[in-house]
Amino acid sequence: MSLTVNAGSGGGGDFEQCPAGSFAARCYQIIDLGHQTFEWKGEAKVAPKVRITWELNEMMQDGRPFSISREYTASIGDKANLRKDLEAWRGRPFTATELQNFSLENVLGAPCLLGVVHKPSKDGSKGSGGD
Repeated sequence: MSLTVNAGSGGGGDFEQCPAGSFAARCYQIIDLGHQTFEWKGEAKVAPKVRITWELNEMMQDGRPFSISREYTASIGDKANLRKDLEAWRGRPFTATELQNFSLENVLGAPCLLGVVHKPSKDGSKGSGGD
């Protein structure tokens, strides 16, 4: 695979924003993002991250399905967002055995109901409602 890129290779610009609401979806992609540096409470931290992507049953104007991704710290500790979302998705808490060694591959291809909410960006550059 070539990693050569140019200014006309796409990305950026306008895109069709998924409407807010609840949608049937299916997990179709889980990407290990490796260890990422981020800021937490004013301090630089490094943690393993993953990105989960879902394809919605809602279609864009061109007939393709919308897709939504969320990045998580790769942890299912007590306070982890990934754990909260996985338990809501699965409809039950993790067992002690699952907490010791849960494979994210278990949710690849799994259906779910996603709630889409538009929030302003932290820096205020993008507002809710399609900015």
